[in-house]
Amino acid sequence: YHVLSAETEQDHEYAVLAKEQNGKKELKIFVSGSKITIRPTESKEEYEIEFDGERIELEKNEKKELRTRGQGHSCKLWRSNDDVLVIETPFSRVIYDSKIVEIENTRLTSTELKGLCGNSNQDKRDETISAQGCIAKTAETAALTFRVQEKSCSALSQQKKIKQQQHQQQQCKKVKSQQQQQKKTVQLAQLAQKESEECNQMKHALVRQGKTLCISQVPVVECGNGCEARNNREKVVPFACLPANRPRVAKLYEEKVRRGEILPELRNMDQAFQSEMQVPSSCAHPGL
Repeated sequence: YHVLSAETEQDHEYAVLAKEQNGKKELKIFVSGSKITIRPTESKEEYEIEFDGERIELEKNEKKELRTRGQGHSCKLWRSNDDVLVIETPFSRVIYDSKIVEIENTRLTSTELKGLCGNSNQDKRDETISAQGCIAKTAETAALTFRVQEKSCSALSQQKKIKQQQHQQQQCKKVKSQQQQQKKTVQLAQLAQKESEECNQMKHALVRQGKTLCISQVPVVECGNGCEARNNREKVVPFACLPANRPRVAKLYEEKVRRGEILPELRNMDQAFQSEMQVPSSCAHPGL
């Protein structure tokens, strides 16, 4: 396994690891004393999911909330209609389809993160940092330091062992310059990002045509409470319509949209029509 993202300063209560086998990736997610393991099966449409050693069944379009062992936290698992898994933890949102892993850090914290996905300090100059906090010469050298050897993993080749030894022997250049100022800059950037996310909300648009409910197949920008549009632009938005003879389904989808949920399965529905809409290019608080 390789460490994709992990917390380093608070009791190591969060980590995401992955390894690749036969072109597919296996995941391990550690959150507040609990472990989620996800393995793709030979079938394209199935996953083996375990939570603290217990098998979890997750059907398409099903959501489950699982309580972790520590600090009263929980993890939410959701499987879309096109077999994409979304795992929401108190620290991140992990999107996974057996071949690609995306990690979006959602927790506003000054805690240092390490791993192949970077440290989330908004500075790309020090993304090739090793597990020991050193600047690595290459991304591959840094990746070797985040490798966790298990019995099921193949041994390193001789060439890679040499690279690993060279890294361990080279002078370690710690990232110390202006460390306190950098933390403050990161905190300010994260606060600004949070305010921007609160103002710029991505939501599906709703349109009623008689008794038929139609929903935009892609989310569009909508200004949050207390925010206003900096400027508007025209955008052609495709819509899918739900059957008028299935009011319960339409009501369920309408409730999801009003809660702000993103519904990727709408992309797979037949397009009913397109509409030119005035949507904000960006939103901000009036005082900013």
